[in-house]
Amino acid sequence: MVSLVIDRLAVTRLFRNTEPVREALKAYAHEALEAQEKLYAPLRQAFEGVWPEKQKMQKFWALCERCVEEGRLVAGWNEARTGDDFKSLGAAKAAKHYETRLKRSTTLQQPKPD
Repeated sequence: MVSLVIDRLAVTRLFRNTEPVREALKAYAHEALEAQEKLYAPLRQAFEGVWPEKQKMQKFWALCERCVEEGRLVAGWNEARTGDDFKSLGAAKAAKHYETRLKRSTTLQQPKPD
């Protein structure tokens, strides 16, 4: 067994010294949430308005395409580059593999010409 002694005054002083950092991070998080809402609320609302009705999803996909053209959305897993982190590179590899499988299954399902 190891005894542990906590200096409460030192902890309190350390906690108070970090308070400006905590407050700055709160403000930054609030700004980030506002930006996210401004950029992506129309997508969320469009999706909620059509899901799960397959016929209406085209409207949502059209909005997604417009957001890609405007630079608000990217398919990052298709655009991983050398130097990206392990997760990004893994996602890019998985996306490419899935695309290949999907194309292969689509080709197999098409009727052969007579």
